[in-house]
Amino acid sequence: MAIEGVSADGFSFSTMLSGLAGSTNMATGLQVHAQLVKSGFVDDVCVGNSLVEMYMKNKELESGTRAFAKMRHRDVVSWTELASGLLHCGEPAKSLRAVSDMILDGIRPNSYTIATAANACANLASLNEGRRIHGYVIKLGEDSNVSVNNALIGMYANCRSVTCAYKVFQSMQRRSVVSWTAMIMAFAQYGQAREAVQVFEGIAPNHAAFVCVLYACSQGGFVDEGWIYFDAMVDKFGVEPGEDHYACMIDLLTKAGCIEEAEELISRMPFRPGVLV
Repeated sequence: MAIEGVSADGFSFSTMLSGLAGSTNMATGLQVHAQLVKSGFVDDVCVGNSLVEMYMKNKELESGTRAFAKMRHRDVVSWTELASGLLHCGEPAKSLRAVSDMILDGIRPNSYTIATAANACANLASLNEGRRIHGYVIKLGEDSNVSVNNALIGMYANCRSVTCAYKVFQSMQRRSVVSWTAMIMAFAQYGQAREAVQVFEGIAPNHAAFVCVLYACSQGGFVDEGWIYFDAMVDKFGVEPGEDHYACMIDLLTKAGCIEEAEELISRMPFRPGVLV
């Protein structure tokens, strides 16, 4: 574009920066940043948002925070990019603080902001903060949003409050595969393998869901059910078992003392056993 003498506009800069987010090509990103400053688009909100996104997704925390601080005008996307970027860079406490500052600044969070805040609470395993975020979700009327509820389930599970996670799950009028797998794994991780298997019965399972239910069978010692689910993967659902599925089955069989069955399963794996097995 520049070679042909065509001037870039704000949309072009925003598109280029978003394309560079997570690309690890920071040299090009810095060049685009310098060019947009020369072109006078540094105060464009969309460009500023994309600039923060680019730096944060490349884990350039200091540069991303600086780009946000220099923005004269900020919207909900600006704050959400900052909060999600801080979380991506391993700063969940700062991510929560950014959400709080956003609210104090009079900006209403959207579903992506709330999901980010819930994920930050999950990283911190902070049940009190998580409950505060949940209360805010209800206040905003976002408690029907699937992505927000999925984040709340994950947050409560990480905080070891499986009962609260299940209450969120039960309250959902619509659920995605992520909702089901998150709930199955929450039960399985905290000693409620039977409940995990029962939740699985209501799902149209994918690769991840089968990993979760086989893990639950392994935790509960449900050998017969494990075989039923494992065999049903291809026969009923057309899902090819991967190394993680085999690993769960082998773990289940060895824990149950079925060593010969485990060895036989390993011998007929369609690929060489890896680290998981």
